[in-house]
Amino acid sequence: MRKATLTPQTKAALWAIFVAKYGAYSWMSKRRRNIMTIAMGIYVIVPANLVFKVAAGQEISKAYAWSFLALFLIAFLMHQFFLSMELYAKKEYEDEMGAAAQVQKTLLPSGLPEGNGVTFASYFESSRDVGGDYYDVIPLDDDRYALVVVDVSGKGVPASLLMATLRALLRDFLRRNIKLTEVALQLNEALSQDTTPEQYATMFCGILDIRQKTLDYFNAGHVTPYIVSTSGDLRKLETGGPPVGMLSFSQYEQETQTIAPGDRLIAYTDGISDVAGPDGTSFTPEELEQFLADHRKESPDDLIQSVLARVKELSSGGDFDDDVTMLVAEVG
Repeated sequence: MRKATLTPQTKAALWAIFVAKYGAYSWMSKRRRNIMTIAMGIYVIVPANLVFKVAAGQEISKAYAWSFLALFLIAFLMHQFFLSMELYAKKEYEDEMGAAAQVQKTLLPSGLPEGNGVTFASYFESSRDVGGDYYDVIPLDDDRYALVVVDVSGKGVPASLLMATLRALLRDFLRRNIKLTEVALQLNEALSQDTTPEQYATMFCGILDIRQKTLDYFNAGHVTPYIVSTSGDLRKLETGGPPVGMLSFSQYEQETQTIAPGDRLIAYTDGISDVAGPDGTSFTPEELEQFLADHRKESPDDLIQSVLARVKELSSGGDFDDDVTMLVAEVG
């Protein structure tokens, strides 16, 4: 039985199609990528067929030459037309994402309160144009601040939309001066009714009272925040309940911690705690706790920069794989 072989022309066309589909045009939408793949195949197979005919000494008729020119011209026009459409669509999408990113930035604090016996520092970076992390420092009166760090499930636009909704609800509930457990319950009820089970948010929410030197808080399934004392002792802030929006029947608790001069609250998202390098190294809870204790004498801003440097070191200096948010409040 004779073994089937591919002609040089066919091999060239298959290679061109492979490159077009999985290489040069892999960023395109599926429909346009398929059209560009066909055009790329024509680009290659028609000239290749002509070259091989000439090399083999075959006579090229005028009809064949005109057919070759027509096919090549059609493929060229297809290529340029759909490439232009895709580039326009890509630019339009990038412009929309840029506008969305600017809107999201307006939802974050434009500046942190100063004075009044407390020093704040923060950091936020999205792994995409828009993301689902959110933090806030909300003055409630002359002596009290609401401190919030949120991580919405998912990434990109859906996460950012849920984040914006949660921010509006949270600010409204906090300014009604109701108990934190009621804030958590109302947030959970609102999100549970209007979202799917896959859409939820972990969050830390606390009210820092400068005059009373207390911190009332709840933790809704969020990575553990800490209170770090001047001596290096750490207190974990874990009281609360499950993420808001996950289960409609969730219950929440709140806890009160006393705050001494020099104590600092450190809250963050899992973009910091879940970082992992190519070799499997990670920021384990034990390492993070020791790191925060060892750097307790740094200013809040310097502490954040030290943590970020360690995160980038663990990730081999690459970009963040997840949204990264950190909030530090030091009581004077």
